[in-house]
Amino acid sequence: MNRYNSHTEPLFKILEILKIDDLLKVQELKLFYKYRHGILPVYLLNWNIIPNYNIHSHDTRKATNIHTSMTRHEFAKKSLKHNLPHTINDTPELVLEKIITHSLKGFAYYLKTYILQRYHYACTISDCYVCQISLQNH
Repeated sequence: MNRYNSHTEPLFKILEILKIDDLLKVQELKLFYKYRHGILPVYLLNWNIIPNYNIHSHDTRKATNIHTSMTRHEFAKKSLKHNLPHTINDTPELVLEKIITHSLKGFAYYLKTYILQRYHYACTISDCYVCQISLQNH
């Protein structure tokens, strides 16, 4: 019997459904795919999604990362223009390479599969309160 506070990740994995945060990442990366292939409206193609090495010539660890802009307000941090570079920088190069080699549909399928493979069937939290309670009840 599942408790009201049972883990949901195994259900997402079994049903092959992405969590809300991961759905947002997929949509952002699909937008980046379209940006890279030039199939967005002109006002979105004018965004400067460029690596740090185009901003400065310093040899830094993050020179190949997409440049992120600073924001003054909390509400600006929730904008697509601010979040997209962070999502791109947090995505493994293995996944980003598929933007060049796959169709949009193939890229989206690969991305969903990649994310689902990272979900777990069982709890991975050591000394998990929820799992300890369910073990005590059995």
